[in-house]
Amino acid sequence: MYTLPKNEYRISITSACNMKCIYCHNEGNTNISSLSKDDIDLLLKNSYDIGLKSVRITGGEPTLHKQLAEICDLIKNKYHLQVGLNTNAIEKDKIVYLAKKKLIDRIVVGIDYFDAIVSKNSPIGEKSTKILSNILEIKKYCPDTAISCVYDGNLDNIDKMVNWALTNHIRIKILEIVGKEFAEASTKVYIDMRDYISKKYNLDLQTSEKYYYQLQGFINGERVVSFFHSIHRLHQCDLCKKMHIRITSDGKFNGCMFLNYKRTDFRIGNVRQNILDYFEYHFNIKSKSIEKEIN
Repeated sequence: MYTLPKNEYRISITSACNMKCIYCHNEGNTNISSLSKDDIDLLLKNSYDIGLKSVRITGGEPTLHKQLAEICDLIKNKYHLQVGLNTNAIEKDKIVYLAKKKLIDRIVVGIDYFDAIVSKNSPIGEKSTKILSNILEIKKYCPDTAISCVYDGNLDNIDKMVNWALTNHIRIKILEIVGKEFAEASTKVYIDMRDYISKKYNLDLQTSEKYYYQLQGFINGERVVSFFHSIHRLHQCDLCKKMHIRITSDGKFNGCMFLNYKRTDFRIGNVRQNILDYFEYHFNIKSKSIEKEIN
């Protein structure tokens, strides 16, 4: 039976955001779109028996969605799936509420700077110290809380971020900047940073069999740091397919945030067939054979 990549949907429930990070592919979006609770219900209802085990909620900034709690409750209690949230943690109280209600299982907070006027590369937002404090509060109610940093070449800053994460027992993901250009390898700046951090903190580096696109750093058998190289930069489409299926806030299945791949709209027509058509296009799996296996 065919199963979803990573058994997961990555759903952008809104394109609205309270930051304007310069590296974000959502930058400059003036036409705000959102998925409703009913949209999510329709999607999940038509995603039966193809290996779906979890949903990661993203944006934009998902905490700006008025139905966020209802959507999490739907995913968790009607469909009994794991729920993840990617957030900038500005709306701390909303996140803590979800965690206290056990409507969320794991959280990844995007924060790039250890001590800056704004926590990410954005003209608007909260101070880094405020977001770091919010993260510690959130972790009290959701132990599976990690941070995600985009490396911009400031080695001293990323060193402080890693040290803070290790001190507070919070997993840290360090991302290479994703650009539209192609290259044969990761940037030397990123590789040098990875080698420096690995040596300084005596990390046991291992290639991830599950996530394909990262090196994982362990201390005493615990995964504490993950280095995410840019799959798009290396034009590793076959690896990217294995990550997850992205669903945009305008209701499209999105194979790539940069390339002009075919995108199927689950909001119109036969939702079930649209899902199968997407599999056929991106994974060379015939929809009829999938339907036969499922039935």
